[in-house]
Amino acid sequence: MISDIQRQYEEDRRRTVARVVSQILRHINADFVIDLNSIGRHPIATVVYKEAIRGGTAARGVVEEGCRALIVRSSKDFPRLRNGHLIAIQSSLVLPERETRNAALTPASIDELALEEKLDGFAAALLACLPEWWPHFVDIVASYTVVEVNGNSAPSRFSGTFSDAAGAVHGAELRDAEMFVETLTHEAGHLWLNLLVNQDAHFIGNHYEDQRFISPWRWDPRPIHGIVHGAYVFSVVVPALLAVGTKSARSRAVQLSVEVEDAARQILAFGELSLNATEVIAGAQARIVAAESLFSPSELTTARDRYAVEKERKVQQLRGRAFELLVI
Repeated sequence: MISDIQRQYEEDRRRTVARVVSQILRHINADFVIDLNSIGRHPIATVVYKEAIRGGTAARGVVEEGCRALIVRSSKDFPRLRNGHLIAIQSSLVLPERETRNAALTPASIDELALEEKLDGFAAALLACLPEWWPHFVDIVASYTVVEVNGNSAPSRFSGTFSDAAGAVHGAELRDAEMFVETLTHEAGHLWLNLLVNQDAHFIGNHYEDQRFISPWRWDPRPIHGIVHGAYVFSVVVPALLAVGTKSARSRAVQLSVEVEDAARQILAFGELSLNATEVIAGAQARIVAAESLFSPSELTTARDRYAVEKERKVQQLRGRAFELLVI
């Protein structure tokens, strides 16, 4: 699911962030005890690093704010990061201003210690049932932030990442272990795939902005790289949900399997993929084939019929737009 080269990209990123940010921290507070490993993993450190590279008056303000936050938070956050625990960061430093044009994000008013206790509880309860690969897959996620969208509680299954704060995941309040597993696996998948895509200028040819594809997970037309991301991340979510073992997790896994099937079909029909992208989709298909061997024919038939109805509704809606869908 993760290549050695992706692991190397992430290790190199952490080392670079730790080296640069530690120098800035020493300048601000010469007495601050530097923990390179924790600094390299901390999402706020990545914000500091990127703003320092950008430069300018506004960036200097964010660098100072971020460094002071790291110093204040170090006694809580660094030991948790060293021990492989998620940290809670209820701060706008690790959030994009907007998720979309109309969705303003703000941190919810939640106690960080209480949130960390909840996250630890989910992880402990799931440790025995999740596959061996899962902790290594999600260790790219360092923090979780519960957000509000336009001043209201975030919708269920709403989650995202912020490229300026590597390792930070934000989303709705995690109500149960199933939601915890899906959210972390989903967003870890995006983070891992971004490491690969950022190093491959020809991952999907020159079609990053060509939004004429039907996504199984969105109602708006999407670019092909969005379909590739969805197929990859949900193909990893499926076996993780099956390991949870609940009826609702299994039902969700069946539906996602059918959706990944169609996403992979669209991607391969489109073509123009790099070797890396082709391998990503082949891996996704293999995971779905393995998962579907565990489902009954009636489960798959029901899920495929449900998906076919929903997809037809999307096709009819999108055909009213002033463009032609590339693959249906």
